[in-house]
Amino acid sequence: MYSQTEDARLRVSRSCSAASDLLRSEQNERDKLKWLKD
Repeated sequence: MYSQTEDARLRVSRSCSAASDLLRSEQNERDKLKWLKD
């Protein structure tokens, strides 16, 4: 059984990694658009 703090820490790190993945894919889309314009 996880303690509540461990569970919260896991949830936070999971959402943080999900957020960074989103940022990375948005950055990639922006780069693609730059290439298309040039």
